[in-house]
Amino acid sequence: MREIVAMATKTSPDVKAAQARIARADADSDVASTRYLPTLEAQVSGSGDAVQDTFLLSRQHFTQTTSAAEGRADVRWTIWDFGRTSNAVGAADASRESAEHSADATRASVAQLAASLYITVNYDQNLVASKKIAVKHRTRFAAIAKALVERGVRPSIDETRARVALEAARHDLTIAEMKLSIDRSRLAMVCGIDVGQIERVAAPMLPPVEDDAAKASAAGEKARPDVAQAVADVDAADRRVDSARAGYLPHLDLNLTGTYRFTRRDFDDFTAPRREGIAILSITVPVFEPVIGATLDGAKADLVGAQAREEGTRRRVRQEAIEAALTLKAAKASLSRAKELENAASTNVSLMEARYASGLATPFELIDAETSDIDARETLLAAELRLQLATVDTLVTTGRARALEGS
Repeated sequence: MREIVAMATKTSPDVKAAQARIARADADSDVASTRYLPTLEAQVSGSGDAVQDTFLLSRQHFTQTTSAAEGRADVRWTIWDFGRTSNAVGAADASRESAEHSADATRASVAQLAASLYITVNYDQNLVASKKIAVKHRTRFAAIAKALVERGVRPSIDETRARVALEAARHDLTIAEMKLSIDRSRLAMVCGIDVGQIERVAAPMLPPVEDDAAKASAAGEKARPDVAQAVADVDAADRRVDSARAGYLPHLDLNLTGTYRFTRRDFDDFTAPRREGIAILSITVPVFEPVIGATLDGAKADLVGAQAREEGTRRRVRQEAIEAALTLKAAKASLSRAKELENAASTNVSLMEARYASGLATPFELIDAETSDIDARETLLAAELRLQLATVDTLVTTGRARALEGS
């Protein structure tokens, strides 16, 4: 089961998409952090012109050419913006943390699905084996009935009833085998492999899980990635509110500009250089900018929504953990009763077979006993299935989905 779960989480498109969201959140965090750094721009330009003119006195034509080149560098740096950048970076970091927890939640969901399908396939295998045993028993019963009819001990209707019971068992076996094939294909699809690679699965080995509802609720709220994601979303929304509110405050900027230019004319070998440096320290105060208020209102609304979603997530997580623990507790009790029923039914069918062979029991009694034995055996299998599925659900709802992978 651990191999299947690890394979499913490794190949799941949902997990890959969640990991891509983490990478995108990393990039957004880097973009927000760049606001701490200055920006540098460089510009190089050149120009040339030619002027053709005439001396009025001598009536001689002449051409004058001039060439120039200029290099310019600008540095702009916001030295202090009263929390705009720091809160934007904090919001981006919280969003990245939220993406990580979202990926963990997606991974847990995929692990839960893969483990549940694995357990279901194992149950289908056991059910098919049980149906084969039923076919074997009813084949033997049909042979006994036929022999007794031929000896004149039993009426011919007994042989007919035995054949009908045998065909019913074969029909049930066909249905069980079909369900096994379908569930096996679903498991293969979740793992991203060919169905032929899953021929038979081993019995799942699950860790013991406590069924205390109160402890499960507390553990789920503390350890579930869903809750951690909701908390990170609230933190990100809160930082966006602070960043938007900082829009009302001034910001301090430093601009540095350096320019070098030289000019050369054809009638003069002298190159005229020009160097210029400018430093400007400015404080910008927003006097009237309506967009700040609207942005702040939107950020506050997002914060209220994030807080509501966090509370809703906590409630959902607690309820899921409680339901899983209660289901697990009921499944344990059901399994205990199913084992007792299976033992009693098995003993009863052995006794009834002996009585029928001795002519002391009717065919109806033997068929009823054999049917009860099959039902009891399949009830036990169903009880084991419910217990295993409830164990998986409890592990996931209490934040221990990693145990399904053995880590």
